[in-house]
Amino acid sequence: MRTITKTLFAAGVLACGLASALPAQAAVAAVDPAGVCGSGFRVIDSHPFKSGSTALGTIYLSYNSGTGKNCVVTVNKTPYTRWMRATLTVQGGATKTDAGEFRSYAGPVILSAVNTCVKWGGAWDESPYVWTSGWSHCG
Repeated sequence: MRTITKTLFAAGVLACGLASALPAQAAVAAVDPAGVCGSGFRVIDSHPFKSGSTALGTIYLSYNSGTGKNCVVTVNKTPYTRWMRATLTVQGGATKTDAGEFRSYAGPVILSAVNTCVKWGGAWDESPYVWTSGWSHCG
């Protein structure tokens, strides 16, 4: 009985120590949107979603000049799982979307767009946090 009591006491002390070492709310892990797209991509544009001064999420457009591919990622800036969407459309060509419940990000959606305009956008949760660009980044 003494061994069980000592073990339970030690487990309680350990749990209290761990609880005091952890922050009250888990920090949001930083996501590198260009890194999610893959090697050679760099962010060329973004659109944030905010509620007042609170960052909720951001849509990022990245480009790989070596391959001529564009990439869209919608990043969650909160510690909670949310419904998100990332969408990319090539003018006169394909559209690709990734949508669902995600904790970190939706995407990557990648399409080739050499010498062609793209529309890019996404959503964080639901309206009013929905956005799509006009035809842009033609090149």
